[in-house]
Amino acid sequence: MIGYKVSIEGLAELEMDLGLSRDKTGYILRAAINNTAKVVERQMASKAKDRYTLQGGYRSYRAVNKIEKAKGTKLYATIVAKSKAKDTLKYTVKPEVYYPGSVGAPDYIKAKTLKGARIKKMGLRLGSGGDEYRAFVVRYTNGHFAFAERVPGTHMKDKPWKEALRSLYSTTEAKGEEIVYKQKIDSTVYGTLAEEIRKTIPKYVK
Repeated sequence: MIGYKVSIEGLAELEMDLGLSRDKTGYILRAAINNTAKVVERQMASKAKDRYTLQGGYRSYRAVNKIEKAKGTKLYATIVAKSKAKDTLKYTVKPEVYYPGSVGAPDYIKAKTLKGARIKKMGLRLGSGGDEYRAFVVRYTNGHFAFAERVPGTHMKDKPWKEALRSLYSTTEAKGEEIVYKQKIDSTVYGTLAEEIRKTIPKYVK
């Protein structure tokens, strides 16, 4: 879980500047903080969508977000994002095809998670001899499709002559949003908050 807090200090100064009661300045700050949290949450999802190739894009990132609003004497809002790692097959995998028995399968399957990045061959290198375990699209017995590779030195329970499989996972929506927040949004939050305060004040100052 990750959380970002947006808050403001100087409540007394705002009260004096506006000539308002503490209750009204509290209303202004809570409304501005909550509106700021909404703006930042949408920015996080939008920039994560632009950075990663995750299927579902913007909607997928927004689906894992929750805003805990400022209320009462709590003059801050928290954006919480919580999600699990996604199967690499949910990003960019080419060819995204299951080959039963590997008949017709290409030598390598390539993948990437970042937009604009080079798509790379997926394989696990072993030892100095250059041996590789190549990743491939698999369908498990429960019908789930995944991007997987063999695990050296292991055995499947139902097919002990074969090495076991493990699915390959990529980053979570939450981690993706944390990265874009730190890179592109963090420095602009207080500017957004100041703008939201400016827009909110006329509603309480007649």
